[in-house]
Amino acid sequence: NKFERFAHPVIEGLGLAHRVGVVVGGDTLARSKPFPDPLLHAAAVLGAQPARTLYVGDDPRDVEAARAAGMPVLVAGYGYLGDSPQPDRWGADAVVQSVEEIGAWIRGRSF
Repeated sequence: NKFERFAHPVIEGLGLAHRVGVVVGGDTLARSKPFPDPLLHAAAVLGAQPARTLYVGDDPRDVEAARAAGMPVLVAGYGYLGDSPQPDRWGADAVVQSVEEIGAWIRGRSF
């Protein structure tokens, strides 16, 4: 939900622009998370089917948005979790503690 205009310079400054297919910020569309619009927009720009697009977040709104978009969703237990209740209660498919666990979760599924 950060502003897109701030994300672009950071991505470019880190030398990652060539790896980014789409940037969607809280100001990109009329509605932001927890509405599914940003996730569905990103999937559409990338030509991806929502049901085959994994969303990884660190907030209950991320899980809510992914569920509304029809996407599988993981909680990054290593992310900024704020003051929200325990992430295992948010309704995600799993809580992962590292990027490696995301890869293992994907390899264990057939999309």
